Amino acid sequence: MDYTELLCRYSSCGRKTRLDPVTIFKIIVYVMSEGIYSTREMVEPCRKNMEYIWLMNSMYVPSHMVFGRFFQHIPE
Repeated sequence: MDYTELLCRYSSCGRKTRLDPVTIFKIIVYVMSEGIYSTREMVEPCRKNMEYIWLMNSMYVPSHMVFGRFFQHIPE
């Protein structure tokens, strides 16, 4: 997939994010395919499900605020 438009919405200046936007996008697509649409409910599979842990490379587990900020970058 071409993620250039997604990456253009994130500034390279400032603090480095723990999870890159592409990984967050993949998590959101996967969690929504399972019927979960609440940002607070998106956190739970990231803590418990091995597929999500693999997708995140066993890194930082995002909070619901990370998903909320991601949705703020998407145009309507």
